[in-house]
Amino acid sequence: MMPQEFYFLSSEKYSPSLFGLPLAVSYTSSTTCQDLYRVVWEQVARLVSPLPPQDQQHTNHAQDCDDSLGYEYPFVLKAVCSGGTWCAICPWHRMCRGCALPCTSTPINSTASFYAIDWDPTALHLRYLAAAERAWIEHSSVAASRKAATEPITLAKCLEAFTQQEELGEDEKYYCAACKSHQLAIKKLQIWRLPPVLIIHLKRFQCVNSRWIKS
Repeated sequence: MMPQEFYFLSSEKYSPSLFGLPLAVSYTSSTTCQDLYRVVWEQVARLVSPLPPQDQQHTNHAQDCDDSLGYEYPFVLKAVCSGGTWCAICPWHRMCRGCALPCTSTPINSTASFYAIDWDPTALHLRYLAAAERAWIEHSSVAASRKAATEPITLAKCLEAFTQQEELGEDEKYYCAACKSHQLAIKKLQIWRLPPVLIIHLKRFQCVNSRWIKS
């Protein structure tokens, strides 16, 4: 929640401010509110600095003022609309910014599809690591794909790609003479016998964003 600069335009002194990256989590009808809090915490725990040791002798005034240290989670989940600023349950004239989801063992009875993470202000200021939002772990396949895109393609690789099997889609069903109906099938091209002269046509263009460019 950020302070409002123009109080005469709204009766509220604070307005929500969206930041960070959205999270996609799944839950069923048997999922409890605690389960949802736990799943969300598993996603955002890396963005919060760890709690200090309980047996430390040196006191820290900033940590003593952090009210979130006494709670299990330093945030509250609120049911909101897709924009993230208004409640998905209350009518518009109530000016509700989002009904809080209790961290209990009861199943989720809300029909909301979006939940906002309302951080504790002190925890957001003292413990939130904004730089960790853009940190990622690159999979080994990314480097392999990047290397394969820059390496020259051999004729053997072209023939291997040409003879790979292909699964036909719903609009490409094969008519089976035994079943007398169209069935899903797998298509595979093979070179059965080489001719005296083999002519190979290499495609020099590829379609990218509905435009043909030279490869």
